[in-house]
Amino acid sequence: MTTNFMRAIFALSLVAALLPRVEAQENDPLSVIQRLNAAVKAGDVDATVALFADDAVIVNTRGKRTEGKSAIRAFWSSTISEGASGTPPTTATVAGDKVSWSKGVTNNFYLQLGVAPVTHVSEATVRDGKITRYAGYILHPEINRIEKACAAPQAAGILLFGSSCASYVQAARANTDATLAVPR
Repeated sequence: MTTNFMRAIFALSLVAALLPRVEAQENDPLSVIQRLNAAVKAGDVDATVALFADDAVIVNTRGKRTEGKSAIRAFWSSTISEGASGTPPTTATVAGDKVSWSKGVTNNFYLQLGVAPVTHVSEATVRDGKITRYAGYILHPEINRIEKACAAPQAAGILLFGSSCASYVQAARANTDATLAVPR
């Protein structure tokens, strides 16, 4: 056999050996979450929704459950259209198929209240390269900051995802309490 033929065989063998590793890296939980954050930041609803399993569940920071692809599309369309943006996520913690991270979130109503950004904590379960569960909560110091801003006269009439400030704070606090009470 010629030297060029042997080199070509070696190169093809190397590529074949590396392909499963590249696919595994793309489907590992952290890579999926990094793609999710990039898609949301870019405002790309299609790319965002494509990262979720057909039977995925989202639990938002107020404890509202969203299930199934069409509902997940509506959730992300609304979230992105509300002007949601944020700081880059902090260092993520990965434990098996679960990833947790926090980031400062800015949206129209946080800006109106003068509290932006608000730190949200997110947790996701990723299986076979798809998000099967995504949940968020807001830590108590941040909820307290929102509550204080809601008490200011200039906050009258500001709705947070269609809820009054008081309702938003109550739901966020209940969701955080329930989330933190679950053993990890």
